Order: sequence, then structure tokens, then C-alpha cells
Amino acid sequence: MELTGQILAVLLVGSTHYVDLGVGKDAVMYCASPTRAFLRFPDGKVLVGDWRQTDAGYFVKWEGGPGGTVTRIVTGNAEKF
Repeated sequence: MELTGQILAVLLVGSTHYVDLGVGKDAVMYCASPTRAFLRFPDGKVLVGDWRQTDAGYFVKWEGGPGGTVTRIVTGNAEKF
């Protein structure tokens, strides 16, 4: 089952997401509305961006940051652990 449409919106909008940076620290992303997101890095730097849902995740265009971040979300054990 893919997380799309209303299911994905419920999981993202108004929620805080912790992004593992692979160095024992997390970046924190908050989707404040169906179009606006904030990302805070462990050093305190904050990015603001416009986000939108994609077929199986979301895309963020950060202001003054990377050209865009694409994240895919799948249910279950996608990596067969």
C-alpha cells in the first residue's frame, strides 16, 4: 500500500519529523501547513521551504538551501529486514 492523498497529508501536516543525519544527530522537520515546512539542523540553522506531496512521499524546495529534497515514504518492511 502506498501512502498517498489524505493518508499522507494526515501523517505530514502538523507533524514533526526527525531526520537521522547518520552522525548520531537528527535534523527536525515540521510541516506547518499543506504547503510550508521548516527544517532545523543540530547546529541551529533553520531552513524554510515550500513542500508538496508526490505520488509516494513529498518534495521540498528550500529557500536559500538545497534545490529540493525528495522523500519517499512506504509502508511496511520495504528493505526486507
